Amino acid sequence: MKLSLVICVYNTDKKLFEECLCSIRQSTLASEDYEICIVDDGSQIDYSDLVEKYQARYKKTENRGILSARIEGIEMANSDYIAFIDSDDSVSVNYHRPMLELLEEGGYDIVLNDWAFNTARAKYFCQADSTISSDIDFHNDDVLLAFTSKKGKEHSYYVLWNKMFKSKILKQSAEKIKSILKDTTGFVFSEDVLINFFAHKYAKSLRNIHTGFYFYRVHAAQSVNVISQSKLDTQVSNMAKTFKIMLHYIKDEIKHQELEENISAWRELMSRTHFSYAKVGKYYSSYDLIKDSYEVTKLRKSFF
Repeated sequence: MKLSLVICVYNTDKKLFEECLCSIRQSTLASEDYEICIVDDGSQIDYSDLVEKYQARYKKTENRGILSARIEGIEMANSDYIAFIDSDDSVSVNYHRPMLELLEEGGYDIVLNDWAFNTARAKYFCQADSTISSDIDFHNDDVLLAFTSKKGKEHSYYVLWNKMFKSKILKQSAEKIKSILKDTTGFVFSEDVLINFFAHKYAKSLRNIHTGFYFYRVHAAQSVNVISQSKLDTQVSNMAKTFKIMLHYIKDEIKHQELEENISAWRELMSRTHFSYAKVGKYYSSYDLIKDSYEVTKLRKSFF
């Protein structure tokens, strides 16, 4: 098997989930070249009919959070390459096949492709995003440096869904994360950043192409939307832990000074972002948590 497409699902609307699965089956990927691996993180919804219809491999676990589900999917994959798809998103017809071909023929470790927002009104792509507007080709120490270079300002560098990876890179990353955290239960924010960080640390080559689109659905039910103080506090704690891990594991890198500067600037930006959320929600008791977690002396509103 060449490619595993990993989908982590938790109570996703069945109509949206089927749109996701249908977009995969309608793509230009040869059916014999890939498998669909579904990790159900303890949903109350029965997806057995979709699993059977789309001939997917399926594993249901107790609800442990998205990082645990991601790692479960990586370990479940039985292929040379892995790509993630969120269960409420979809892909264009010629999205994954060219990425797979480039990984096979070009020997790259990570390949990115274009993406677009999918809203209730329209689909549109972000022209200012450098992964879409420019060509990327990094090697060796510059791969991890590229990952941090935007300092938090372009989320397409930090998400999993616009990339395809060599399987061994992700499996190595998953093992490292498990050894660091011991228990990944409840890690429900910045999990993409954490996995991507180690994947880029271990990777020796990174390139992008422009052959299709990943359609990222924007709606109110997404886990990234802050809807309560407890959810905000969890996001702050998980992101701060991610920054500490990254700062610790760049010490052996040749370009560690540049990496540290980038990550520190990124951390400062996140402190501003979460302070802005706290201020709008009037979560005043979160202020000290934000300051302590992000190691800032003064809270300022986001400028981004």
